[in-house]
Amino acid sequence: MFGIAGELLCFEDNGNYFYKLGRIGAGSRLEKSGFKVGDVIVGVNSFIIESEATKAELENPKITKLTQSVDDTDRLLIGLGDMHFVTPKEDRMVWSDTILQNLIKEKLITPEQKKEVKNKNVLLKVLRYNEKKKAFERFYAPVAKEFFDVPSVCSRLEDDNIGHIRLRKFDLGAGDAFEAELNKVLKRDVKGLIIDLRFNLGGADDECNKIISMFIKKGEIYKDVGKNGSKIFSITKDNSKTNIPIVVLVNETSISCSEEFAVVMQTHKRGTVIGTRTFGKGVGQGGYLFPSDEVTLRFTTLEWFAMPENISINKVGVTPDIEISGPDLNSPEFGDPKQDPQLAAAIKYLRENMFSK
Repeated sequence: MFGIAGELLCFEDNGNYFYKLGRIGAGSRLEKSGFKVGDVIVGVNSFIIESEATKAELENPKITKLTQSVDDTDRLLIGLGDMHFVTPKEDRMVWSDTILQNLIKEKLITPEQKKEVKNKNVLLKVLRYNEKKKAFERFYAPVAKEFFDVPSVCSRLEDDNIGHIRLRKFDLGAGDAFEAELNKVLKRDVKGLIIDLRFNLGGADDECNKIISMFIKKGEIYKDVGKNGSKIFSITKDNSKTNIPIVVLVNETSISCSEEFAVVMQTHKRGTVIGTRTFGKGVGQGGYLFPSDEVTLRFTTLEWFAMPENISINKVGVTPDIEISGPDLNSPEFGDPKQDPQLAAAIKYLRENMFSK
């Protein structure tokens, strides 16, 4: 992937969106440029994400409500998105002297930084919380994009009998990567499986379909409904890989494809969903890119329903079979079976049920 080597979490409060750096790639240009975990990104190049209301809300550093990414900002930070591979030349921001002089005039960059900014791919407007002053400080910082690899899937054993696969996003190649990790844990003769979709913002339907077919043997999966009618997606051939009990972990930041996977596993009684109610995005979008100003017009084209029960999760979310809150992605408790309540609940459930089937 070509872009900024950091994990970006998108926050929403009262309709205002902004990004927060969750993790930073070790040795990356982002790290070398002085960025820190927790930095709030409120502007990218000439696009400003923040509003006046957001500035006021940012005075409270405990904002925890997360939501789906803002597409235009994604494009500027990551390129043309996960589904494309772009070169630096194709995705380079051209800075006019007028813009740079205005930044110098506002004392947001120094005259010495002017050349540096012009030679970088992205200029980020950042708010960083100052513990001593108990307030956010604003500054501009240029950073170069780079090529980097972020694995979308990882796996491990929680004990000798339980496999744990974490899927970060249904991006290009996620289906094959997931299958490789699934085969790895199944070779260990596990008796139960945890599929962790917490903080998974979705991705490509085709990748989601591939993974669903590894667990559902046959039947109608979901239905797309648009202005030109509806289309039902079904599994007609059994390509499932295992019959062992499965827990799907979700939270309020499980979005789109991760919700689709969870509700399909739930309605087909193939998996028990544990966690908190998901985000509630049950629609699909199309888009048109305006090359002149690097803005994408996004529009909703369809709503999907989980089959065979014709369930819509849009603006509602998926209700877990077992509801329990969990830690933030960056907390030391996340992923620790002794301190992560959701993961502990999944392990407990499987230990009690994995020999019953």
